[in-house]
Amino acid sequence: MEIIKKLEISEEQMADLLVCAFEGGINYWCGKIEITAFPEKTKPEDDFSNMLASDIVPKGGTIALHDAEDPDEIYWLNREKMLKGISLGMDWGNFATVEELMDGHDAETADVIVQYAIFGEITFG
Repeated sequence: MEIIKKLEISEEQMADLLVCAFEGGINYWCGKIEITAFPEKTKPEDDFSNMLASDIVPKGGTIALHDAEDPDEIYWLNREKMLKGISLGMDWGNFATVEELMDGHDAETADVIVQYAIFGEITFG
């Protein structure tokens, strides 16, 4: 028998995890972060062109993470992948709630979440 627990994470919380990953968690394997697809506009006045990469993914856009050793190797990250990574990362870190994750995460946790999101496993480190 399997028990599935539904957790909610806000766009701001997801962006915070990505900032932590981008500013120290993934730098040893990711050499460049590039915004490749902006989220869909919901209103004509929406302008995502000045947003940070950490804000693009939670809003539905896509970013490319370039491998540090082989810049032609690109890993794609979007909101759906990030949600999967957060779920697996919470299991990895034994976080029972999103609040525990947000209170207890560090650069290593953020790195693990992004790796789970992209690869489905911990590939680097």
